[in-house]
Amino acid sequence: MMTSTIAPAANVFLLAHNSPQQRFDDYVRALRFYVNLLKQENLEQLVYVDNSGYDLTDLRTIAQKAGVAHRCEFISFRLEPQPNVSRYFLEINLMIEAMVRSEFLAGADVAIWKVTGRYIVLNAAAIIARAPASADFYVNCRNHPYRTLDFYFVRFNRASFERLLTHKLEEFRIQKSGEDILRERLDRGDTADLAIIPRFNETPRLLGTRGYDGGRYGGAKDSAKYAARYCLNKVIPQLWI
Repeated sequence: MMTSTIAPAANVFLLAHNSPQQRFDDYVRALRFYVNLLKQENLEQLVYVDNSGYDLTDLRTIAQKAGVAHRCEFISFRLEPQPNVSRYFLEINLMIEAMVRSEFLAGADVAIWKVTGRYIVLNAAAIIARAPASADFYVNCRNHPYRTLDFYFVRFNRASFERLLTHKLEEFRIQKSGEDILRERLDRGDTADLAIIPRFNETPRLLGTRGYDGGRYGGAKDSAKYAARYCLNKVIPQLWI
């Protein structure tokens, strides 16, 4: 599931990367990457969901030219603007609509990988291949420099979606980081009967532009951070940076 907001509302809270054309270009690059994973059989199907009502014809053409249109689904709808709410809250609402509107996902109890659609996770194939099959929810948590989790790339199923991600959704409406609230839920063990694995066994390698400040993943500074995380995760895996 690729989540998408190509043309965000003007009043979205803390959003610097808001040019529809620039965002569209990001989604095009990312879709080409994930379509290639589809062709290589790293994924079974792809559901692209946009909540800004954008015309997805050009994106459908990418799937058609790659010969995988029958394994892709493109959904576009307009979510009513909601000022001063967290982007995490908006993304969860998008995912709820995706689960309802998607023919691929209708009634299916399968493992679903969600990626924030502007981002390219360069080693996604390795992360997917090494993911524990038994996990109801698989996410990469970090403890340093503070306790949070990376929601840009996660795996869930219907049980964890309904009982963890959408449970008491109003808690996520506030401007506090939704990722931090979700991490607090995991730390409290609110859904201890679910098989939750809170740490990837591969360090994610990310490319893309951050929404809140327009900063780039994949530049020199970010590459240095990745190298440090990769090495420390090998040497001191319990550190969780």
